Amino acid sequence: MKRSTLLLALYLIVLAFYGCATTRYDEYGPPIEGGPLPSLQSTGERSAQKDRLVELESYITQLEAELSSRLSGLEMANSDISTQLLSLAEQLESIRRKLDALDNKPAPLSPQAKQPAPASIREIGVEELYDRSMQYYSTRSYLEARDGFHKILEMDTSGDLADNAQYWLGECEYAKRDFQAALAAFQKVFLFAKTEKDDDAQLKLGLCYLQTGDRESAMIEFKRLVVDYPESEYVGRAEELLVSIRDQGSTGP
Repeated sequence: MKRSTLLLALYLIVLAFYGCATTRYDEYGPPIEGGPLPSLQSTGERSAQKDRLVELESYITQLEAELSSRLSGLEMANSDISTQLLSLAEQLESIRRKLDALDNKPAPLSPQAKQPAPASIREIGVEELYDRSMQYYSTRSYLEARDGFHKILEMDTSGDLADNAQYWLGECEYAKRDFQAALAAFQKVFLFAKTEKDDDAQLKLGLCYLQTGDRESAMIEFKRLVVDYPESEYVGRAEELLVSIRDQGSTGP
C-alpha cells in the first residue's frame, strides 16, 4: 500500500512537470531564416550617426545658400544683358525715325538757296543728342552718355525724349555702380505722367536696393511692379527675384 501510494505521487509530480513545461519555440517563436538577429547598436554608434546627420544637414543648408547666391548673381547679369538689349532697341528705333524722315524729305534746294550751317557750328538738336548719348552708352562710355542725357533734360524738360533721357540717366549711374544716384534718377522717371519707362524704372529700383543689400526695400519694389504693372514684361523676373530673396532669407545672410 505504501509502495503504490509512493509511485502514484511520483507519477503525478512528473505529469505536472511535463504538462507545465514549454519549448524554446513556444517561448520565443521559430528561428528567423538567414541567421541570428543582428546585435543592437551601441549608444556610442547611435550618437556618432546623429552627429553625422547634423553635419550633412548643415552642409546641405550651406549648399542651398551658395546656390541661391549664385542664382542672384545670374539675375544681375541677366539684368545687365536686358539693359544692353534695350539700349540697342532704342538705337534701332532712332534709325527708323531717321529713315522715315528721309522718306519724307523735301526736294533739294536750288544752288541759289541758302545752305544750312555746317554741322560743326550749328546747335545739336535733342534727337541727335539723344542718339549720340545712346551710342555712348552702348560703348560703355557712361560719363559721356550721362552728360548727354543731362543736357537733354536741360534743353527740353517736357519733350518726347525727356522721360527716356531721365531713365537712361539712371542706367548710366547704375552701370557705374553708383546705386544711390541711380535710385534718385529712376525715381524721377515717375514725374513724367505719360512715360512708358515706368515699369522699367520700377524694376531697376528693386535691383538698386538689391545691389546695396537692402533686401526688404527690394522686395517692396518688386511687389509694386507685380501689382501696379501686371501686364509688364518684367513681372516674371520680379517674381523670380522675390522667390530668390525669400530663399536667401530662409537660409540666413
